[in-house]
Amino acid sequence: MTSPVSSAAGDCAVGPWPAGIPDGSIEFAEYQIIDLAMSKPGEQMPWGSVLAPADWTASQGMRWSQRTTCARNAQNDRWTIETPDGSARISLLPPEAWKIPNRFSGGSTASSCEARTDGGAELFLMDLAKRLENSARGFTSRDRLDILATRSPEDAQRARYENFEIGISAAELSFTFTSGAGPRDALLVSIVTITESAPGIPERDVHGSSAVSLLASFPAGGIDQRLVETIRRSGFANSNWHWKQWQQRMRDMKLATMDDTLKAAMAERTNDVRPVGKAHSFAGRTFTTTGVPDLWRDSGGRYFLFPAGAVPAVCTVN
Repeated sequence: MTSPVSSAAGDCAVGPWPAGIPDGSIEFAEYQIIDLAMSKPGEQMPWGSVLAPADWTASQGMRWSQRTTCARNAQNDRWTIETPDGSARISLLPPEAWKIPNRFSGGSTASSCEARTDGGAELFLMDLAKRLENSARGFTSRDRLDILATRSPEDAQRARYENFEIGISAAELSFTFTSGAGPRDALLVSIVTITESAPGIPERDVHGSSAVSLLASFPAGGIDQRLVETIRRSGFANSNWHWKQWQQRMRDMKLATMDDTLKAAMAERTNDVRPVGKAHSFAGRTFTTTGVPDLWRDSGGRYFLFPAGAVPAVCTVN
């Protein structure tokens, strides 16, 4: 039997783990989320990936790419991962964009986007839930300031000065609905950003846009919020996808000439690989962090969600 080990902090004792991992651990796997619009035969373009239970089943992919500035398509397309029996599922929904009527426009607008009054994440999620499920009811919302706290001050400043951001909010909406299999509990999470027209443009348009939204659906009374949050936080974006999107926009604009900087930026690049975190030793084995609480990667590249408290916080201070 493996003996417990102690960290440099002196107070870390875990194990024994006869199976090499704590009892009750769930094995996870990385699932690539393929953009069907930007993929070619033999050349798949992943939008990104998530970590989820290894025995779940994922859909092939979805059409993330949107050539138009305005989009309202979350109810039409999604990427879904679900339990083997299909009783629980988590979906990622594409971003949406809309115009917000405001008192400055005076009826004059340069935007052709659909007009909505969704001025924040809570209103957007309420509207989205009703569009996704006609029987949606019993709404309970809460702000998710913890999500916004992950944005760096530099990114926030860049959003204000380069994207003309005037507001941002994150929220979570719980509700119930009825499916063919009976009543279900659901959870929606998203971020909404509000932007205004650039200085010098006569039409003072205001737009709202959502980030990728997460929809979780479980049988009534069975929603696993810790599991949902683990999967949400494990999301990893492929920066090459964003680069490909930018490259496509450049082609759509049919630029007659390109300066050297733009030509250099168009050079081919490869897809990102999920980074490996800091290594720690527990019960005679080495695991690396993933940036998600209790989710660890072993030396063989396998992921495991440990039971809460299996590794005391003091064990990872070094």
